[in-house]
Amino acid sequence: MAMAEEARKNAAKRRSALFMSFIGDFTRPVKIVDLGGTVAMWERWGLDQDRGLHVTLVNNYVADTNGKFVAPRVNNFLRLDADVAELGESFYRQFDLVFSNSMLEHLPTRLLQKRVASAIVGSGMPYFIQVPNKRSLIDPHFAHPLAPFFASWPRSLQKSMLLVSGLNGGKRHRSFESAGRRLEAYCPLSIDDTRQLFGDAVISLEWSYGIPMSIVARKKGHGRMAESVS
Repeated sequence: MAMAEEARKNAAKRRSALFMSFIGDFTRPVKIVDLGGTVAMWERWGLDQDRGLHVTLVNNYVADTNGKFVAPRVNNFLRLDADVAELGESFYRQFDLVFSNSMLEHLPTRLLQKRVASAIVGSGMPYFIQVPNKRSLIDPHFAHPLAPFFASWPRSLQKSMLLVSGLNGGKRHRSFESAGRRLEAYCPLSIDDTRQLFGDAVISLEWSYGIPMSIVARKKGHGRMAESVS
């Protein structure tokens, strides 16, 4: 269990470094829309006080995961209460960068995932999208030694296992129906799935201690770049 947590932290550290490298030549301030985002994540990355980043968090949480209410504005963060599946190409063109960190896999169907991805790609804007790797030994949502490669298990087996243990993803469930509801918003992606959704992106695996933890799709496009960059 400690190994899983350490692998997750190391992966997040590598991802934040990749992100900062990715936006290094953007003109500041960078207007970022963070789909499903929270202030807590930006705090973990040490970027919550970066005045060069103006972040609009699109989520329908009442409160952020660190307990801070984000309504309507905290420092350089603005919260927009919206359903990401309803956002169109024109919405994304208001920003310099479309960002999401472990959000897309929570959309309950491939159809919804495709709808969101198509709007992002169709906008022509730069994007940086991360999803957990369905083929990884460690699933961040159920990071338990009893559940290696959990995301690749048949749904029926996943439900059965949640009757035995919460697998570090919540409490143990008492019924198949309850376990099914827990898994409704859990639709992880493989690297092939990600390539199909983001066909114009650079797709890379994010490794941590030899484990392919996550997948990152990134593309630079029509964002405001620094003048020194041709």
